[in-house]
Amino acid sequence: MQEIHRRIRFSVIAGAFLSLTGYFGFKFASAVFNYEKVTYEAPDFVFPVTLTFILSVVIYLFLGLTVKWKESKKFNLKRWHIFVPLVIVSLILLITMYPGFFPYDSVMMYEAYDSGQYTNHYSPFISFILGLTISLGKFLWSTNFGHAIFILFQFVFVDIALTETIYYCSKKLNKKSFGIISLLFFIIHPLFQIMQIRSGQDTIFAGLFILICLEFLKISEDENYFNKKIKYVYIVVLLLLFFMTRNNGLYAAIPALLAGFFTLKNKINLKKLYITLSIPIVLFLGYQLLFINNVVYQKDSFYKETLNVPLMQIARSVYISQDKDIENELNEYFYEGCADWRGVTFNWYYYIYSSGISDPYKDCMNTEVIEKDPIKFFSLWTKIGTKYPVEYIEAPAIFMLGLYYPFLPYEPHGKVFYQWHLYIDSFTTDFSDYGISGVKFTKPMKKIADELFYWQHWSKIPVLNLLWRAPITFFLCILTILYTLYKRKYHYLFPLSLIFGLILTVFLSPVLLFRYLLPAVLSMPIMVYIFMKSMVK
Repeated sequence: MQEIHRRIRFSVIAGAFLSLTGYFGFKFASAVFNYEKVTYEAPDFVFPVTLTFILSVVIYLFLGLTVKWKESKKFNLKRWHIFVPLVIVSLILLITMYPGFFPYDSVMMYEAYDSGQYTNHYSPFISFILGLTISLGKFLWSTNFGHAIFILFQFVFVDIALTETIYYCSKKLNKKSFGIISLLFFIIHPLFQIMQIRSGQDTIFAGLFILICLEFLKISEDENYFNKKIKYVYIVVLLLLFFMTRNNGLYAAIPALLAGFFTLKNKINLKKLYITLSIPIVLFLGYQLLFINNVVYQKDSFYKETLNVPLMQIARSVYISQDKDIENELNEYFYEGCADWRGVTFNWYYYIYSSGISDPYKDCMNTEVIEKDPIKFFSLWTKIGTKYPVEYIEAPAIFMLGLYYPFLPYEPHGKVFYQWHLYIDSFTTDFSDYGISGVKFTKPMKKIADELFYWQHWSKIPVLNLLWRAPITFFLCILTILYTLYKRKYHYLFPLSLIFGLILTVFLSPVLLFRYLLPAVLSMPIMVYIFMKSMVK
């Protein structure tokens, strides 16, 4: 009886907290964003109370179920308990937003396939799969149908990867509630769900990432991991596909390779691991050298993709200093005619108040000049940095606003210059822009989806904003690494370093968007699992 009373009290308190925080957080945030005075009407008192009652009942029933599951030996969490709900939610969303989101990068990837003019800016491997699937759809029915087939294949693959991860962690912890809570987290996660029906390379890359994370976790826990020879093949295939899917795949793996060398105890296992890891790296380099160099029509310069942070630092220093001598020295590294473009359309003023998109300068940079004498450019970069060290520190700090600022406007001091860069570019994708039309018979569902995804109304609720955005992933990663070190569970640094390596590559990207951090978000069950396992002596 005492247990029931305790459960009721907790349910009412939790229900009241969530409903009041959510409702009034949404109301206050809307007033702030719209420069309105907060006013109160009858629904402001009736609705939160009603919502408190509903949430309290739901929480009470859920707690009752968890106790029942814990005590009952009849209920065993199976893979299909996780996989089926994930697929059903994605299917409903796909039908609602049919044929799924077809953003600008997918357009360019399909055009590369259609023309045969591939670029290494996007994965030629995924470009080929996307293009082939859409062509198959056109042959069978329509372009829309082909795009929907790709989306279906994509989210089924990611749901399989996520299912395996959640199931493994739940079984090893012997906690069914861990699996159920993890499942609910991803089912109601709006950014994850929208990425499920957004074509491109990011989502498949995230699915491969979480499978590799899971295998690295198993290696760190199981000294007999390589007794099954199929494991060698499985890791080689996963890593090779991972490297082929996004350019930063290999870079993300480097910290894990270093961490594994120092933290894994079993020397025989370690030797087998590094022999296995060397195979996909060699195969990938051969793929790049023999295949990509011959197939790719347009190849991005190495410097174009790695100078994002230096460009942010230089831009901030130039704006703060108004130093014309520095601007004149920089002009050498920009194409002719870009001075006006930098000075008017995309001037330093807009850049300095942005939390860091470097595309306007990166695309205008004459990388051929840098390639001829990179030391000269980096000497100029160093020279500017010694004169304006504070600006060099502030630039990446502003870029990382999304990791510590609850609401992420890309211009916190004024108008958002790049409206579509509000954390995930899928929100403002208009089917008609790309000649794709949605289905009209799902109007009521689409209206709800538009409110959630297009207008991002959920992001005005502070608690949910923090829960569903990437900052919680970043801080969870740092916290788990520190706690693992404190508890001396060093072997767990092997999978954690892969997650940390992925986050580091995002810091070097031209803009911090959720889709770049999706792999780390999918790894949250692994990080929570490691944290809980580190508590055990």
